Amino acid sequence: MKQTNKKGFAPILIVVIVLAIGLVAALGYIFYQNMNKKDDTVANTTSTQASNTSTTKPDYTGYLVLDDWGVKFKIPALLSSTNVNYYKTSNQISNNMYEGVEYSITTARIEALGDGCSHTSGFYFNPPTHIYRSTTLKNDPNEPEPAGLLKKINDLYYYQVPAQSACSDKFDNSFNDERLALIEMLKSIEAK
Repeated sequence: MKQTNKKGFAPILIVVIVLAIGLVAALGYIFYQNMNKKDDTVANTTSTQASNTSTTKPDYTGYLVLDDWGVKFKIPALLSSTNVNYYKTSNQISNNMYEGVEYSITTARIEALGDGCSHTSGFYFNPPTHIYRSTTLKNDPNEPEPAGLLKKINDLYYYQVPAQSACSDKFDNSFNDERLALIEMLKSIEAK
């Protein structure tokens, strides 16, 4: 009978098994680290996007914004945001149908012309365009549409009262162009 030497086989088998276990452990560790990095990256990206979303304010470039009313108007190309002026007044509306306040909206050029001219009747020309709002619809039964109604936004009706036409030769076509551009701007009213 022939005798085989099995003594050398056992240590090689043990070394191969240890190396295989070490290789599997090393690959598992690398895989685990990569998965954790991906989770951290996703978590950081999500938190960065969330923080950017919460701190980013809307861009109102090219708009006139009335924050207290929550509305905005697209400024026409003829005008610019630097020459559109607006003032909140506390004029009380006689029929109490409105809030009791209005905005006067004008341009720097129109404002520089002053209050206008005096008529023989004592009427004084007032160039700004005005906007006011109401909780009820002001409707003249003889008119197909309410006069000056711009739009209804969030249960409020927004109206405009345009500037009157010029009564003096100091008001030229450019005045009328700006006045019409202001009216166009008011018609673009939308919620902020």
